Amino acid sequence: MASLGQRHGFRIATHLALALAGFWIGRHLFPDLSGSGILPRGQHSSPGSQSTGSAVAVGHPKPAPVGIRSNSRDSGRDSDWEALLQTAQGGDSDEILTRLRALHREPDLSRQILGQQLLIGRLAEIAPQRALAEAAALGGTHERAMAETVVMARWASTDPVAAADYLAENSASFGMLDAHQRRITGAVAGAWAGSDPTAAAEWALAQPVESRGDALDAVVRRVAASDPERATEILNRLPEGFERTELVRSMVGFLAASNPDTMAAWSLRLPGDSERITATAWAVQSWSNQDPESAAQWVSALPEGRVRDAAIASLITGSPFLQSPETSAAWIEQIGDEDLRLSARQSLDFRWRTLDPDTHPSSGDGSERP
Repeated sequence: MASLGQRHGFRIATHLALALAGFWIGRHLFPDLSGSGILPRGQHSSPGSQSTGSAVAVGHPKPAPVGIRSNSRDSGRDSDWEALLQTAQGGDSDEILTRLRALHREPDLSRQILGQQLLIGRLAEIAPQRALAEAAALGGTHERAMAETVVMARWASTDPVAAADYLAENSASFGMLDAHQRRITGAVAGAWAGSDPTAAAEWALAQPVESRGDALDAVVRRVAASDPERATEILNRLPEGFERTELVRSMVGFLAASNPDTMAAWSLRLPGDSERITATAWAVQSWSNQDPESAAQWVSALPEGRVRDAAIASLITGSPFLQSPETSAAWIEQIGDEDLRLSARQSLDFRWRTLDPDTHPSSGDGSERP
């Protein structure tokens, strides 16, 4: 029986490898996404700037079916790993299965698990049901779940209808609407959206309510990365409510990390007042941490109203504003809604007294800030 330390080491290696495999899935499912000037308008303004694939090698010679040796410093073992990567990019079924068997002798658990995911992903391109059988035979629950997700995503990227039909006919093998089945559903929908967003959206909308959100989320993210307006059309298929709001939140959170200005502008075009306010606030919050000067200029140009008030409240949660309570205080006074302005004042007052009491307005003469 493995010792506690061995089991702990295996869990660490598993999580590391699954994180790497998850990164690999993201690279294949989604395209790459490519303290001055932050005072409110009328006090300071200076121009800001806003900063906003991968090639796969082909034509490798087919490697000889050799195992991976155990010495991590041996150059021969590194060559074997390179050969495994080549097989994962262009090997046939027999080569893939040979290397999968050899991986059982790999002493580095992270390499072993990552190698399994890569090889099974390649097998999914040429024999998806065989790849699923190999995934089901993996020992660890997490490894098996990740491998099945890789297979279904790769299958859906080449033959989405067949992958979707297989999922419908064999849904119980992926769990009964549990987290794993929802993850599989999202993987199929996201990969399908890469080739046919309309069909993927139709399929996602037809899923059971328990997994529909995961499917729609994957479609909306994939589409929004290149065409936010088309993603909006998909969102508009849903009535206002919790499900739609969660999709908006996910979309803004996903894309605002790389394109906060685009997402802020997109948020203003949402039809519902509540949705428009909250989405704008989420985008501005992300923007204020990346480029506070540009975010401040954008917020300053908004017309007075609830959207601008919410944007200001989010703007001052950015790190540069948290470090400058005086700047935050000036912005708070521009919030038109009295209740929101009072709440922002109280939050700032508490933070200011806690983090920098010497500069708090009450520190000099004992008077309270109005």
